[in-house]
Amino acid sequence: MKAGRAALLALAALAACRRGPDRAAEQILEQVIESGGREAEVAIDRDRGSITVQLGRATAPPGWPSGVPIYPHASRAKVEHGGGDTRRLWVASDDPVDDLAAFYRRELGSAGWQVEEGAPGARRWAARRGAESLRLRFVRRAEHGDSRAEIEYEVGS
Repeated sequence: MKAGRAALLALAALAACRRGPDRAAEQILEQVIESGGREAEVAIDRDRGSITVQLGRATAPPGWPSGVPIYPHASRAKVEHGGGDTRRLWVASDDPVDDLAAFYRRELGSAGWQVEEGAPGARRWAARRGAESLRLRFVRRAEHGDSRAEIEYEVGS
């Protein structure tokens, strides 16, 4: 009985030793993917000789303003720095353009932004909150088959 337990413990320890480097590699791959703006879960299965990567929603890339939400179904999010205090933010999703616009109108309004409506049904509008301002544009990109919210964000204007 004791020999069986010892063998089982030794086998578990051996499996844990093999699992340690795999988990470290998984974490490194997850961090690399997340640095590109996506949640990720990586699983290495040595017994089957496979690596599985599950991509999740977009994450806030470095420089994304905390006062601007990321669309929950976004597949990508990116920040481009313009001149001065201007940043160009964008998110892409397979959802319809109107869903992105409705999300940003609702979420920005509930976060204290004053949304300046354009023409009814317009896909361009602006929002202000203190010294922050946003100019938003929503487009469907036929060449990529996705919708895109393009947001110009300015501080101190």
